[in-house]
Amino acid sequence: GYLDVVERLEDVTDGIQERVDHEDGALEGHPERPLVADIFRVRRTVSRMRRLVVPMREVVDQLQETPGLVTSALGPYYRDVEDHVIRSIELIDNVRDILTSAREVQLAIESMRLNVVMKKVTSWAAIILLPTLIAGIYGMNFRHMPELSWKIGYPVALTTMIVTAGILYWVFKRKDWL
Repeated sequence: GYLDVVERLEDVTDGIQERVDHEDGALEGHPERPLVADIFRVRRTVSRMRRLVVPMREVVDQLQETPGLVTSALGPYYRDVEDHVIRSIELIDNVRDILTSAREVQLAIESMRLNVVMKKVTSWAAIILLPTLIAGIYGMNFRHMPELSWKIGYPVALTTMIVTAGILYWVFKRKDWL
């Protein structure tokens, strides 16, 4: 019955792969059940299954090697059981590899999402930085700043803040960071 269980695990793994593939396009969507939890749950099941199946191979080998226990009439049946055990182990390892790959892809997608968010935060920080810098310089209350005696000093400072923020906004929007 191991092959039936492994086939069900493969079906679940296929569903996880589809969810990973669909998650790539939906940057804002959050599935009802977290994908990571499903991957780890199935990996735990696969690990448990592997711990149960791997010793069976050794048991079947020892039974076949015990003289007088396996008659020539029963030999093909034991070889068939051994083939099923070997096939089950290989399929379990394949499912585990697929789950590992799915987790790596899911991590890469999360990393891409984080990069998008970091670009946006960095862009807004840069946009806010220049007006803050200009306001900070003029807010130091030095007596000998040539611009303080200008009649248009205040409008020039405000215009410079707005223009630099606007230019940065345009540049970041053009690079698709905002």
